[in-house]
Amino acid sequence: MLRTPYLTLAAVVVLGLVLLAVDMAVQPPASAPPAAAPPPAEAAATAPAAATPPTTAPAATTFPPRVRYVGDVVSDGSTIPVAVTVDGDHAKAYVCDGHHVEAWLQGPAGAGVLDATGRNGNHLTGHLEGDRLTGTVHLAGRADAPFTASPTTDARSGVYRQSGSGRTTGWIVRGDAGQVGLSHDGSGAVTPPPPLPVAGPLPAGVVPVDGTTDVLAAS
Repeated sequence: MLRTPYLTLAAVVVLGLVLLAVDMAVQPPASAPPAAAPPPAEAAATAPAAATPPTTAPAATTFPPRVRYVGDVVSDGSTIPVAVTVDGDHAKAYVCDGHHVEAWLQGPAGAGVLDATGRNGNHLTGHLEGDRLTGTVHLAGRADAPFTASPTTDARSGVYRQSGSGRTTGWIVRGDAGQVGLSHDGSGAVTPPPPLPVAGPLPAGVVPVDGTTDVLAAS
């Protein structure tokens, strides 16, 4: 019979196909081609920094041509009245508690800064912060103390002084807050002065302290 050789041949073909399939299954997959290397990065162009406009210095704060400040020194846990007159480039100051603490000071003023000195090492420095005057006072026998004073809008407020016949008297007038002062006679006795009637004519010899007043002459 002729079918046997054909069947044998068919079986051989089938076996060959099976072996081929098995061989292909166990072969490792072909390696993927290497990825192309990225092109070298170009140096990032650095944009020049925008030029910083020059800082314009603020205009210096200056004192008004003539101004009076009234405030307080905070010293040893208490407050002591202070009054300062700036008249042109001259500063005059009076610190007084109405009992035993007192200092007359004077010195130059300009560009919003003043520096006034007195006897016995008394010293006052101040500068403008807005329209207020702030700074430090050194009084003999006391630690340096800060002060703040505001410009007065009351025509009566400020520093007043009377000197002559061996007596020197000073007043700080604080408007509606009252006034304080001390008076020295020729013997060295210190007493509170009588109230100053600033609503009317001033007593003889009493003057408001301004740029021409030499407050250290008779202190």
